[in-house]
Amino acid sequence: MRGCRLPAITAAADHCALCSQVDRMFDWAVLKDAPMQESLAQQKDYVRAEFERRMQQAVLALNEQGLNVALYWSNPDPRKYVNIVPTSAITGEGARESLLGPVEDRTLHSAVLAAD
Repeated sequence: MRGCRLPAITAAADHCALCSQVDRMFDWAVLKDAPMQESLAQQKDYVRAEFERRMQQAVLALNEQGLNVALYWSNPDPRKYVNIVPTSAITGEGARESLLGPVEDRTLHSAVLAAD
């Protein structure tokens, strides 16, 4: 299984878990250095479905380790859930979000991502 593999999930301090290698999923369309949410929106339906399936597996694996997690863009409470940040070191997708993990203000987070 490639793309958001369980061995590729690593803790980044105490503010996020990185789920790397998402670009290795079959038929992943690269948007170089794009925010992951934007890149995911541009994928074909079956690629997004595979991403969701693998993300559910990653969430379950982390829950089994006693860690409450959620995708960073749908985290209901950053004080209770650790953000999962999907990334690709090869294409740069999701890289900015992984660096901005500690930023809890989503408005500020969005503004920083929009500023290039």
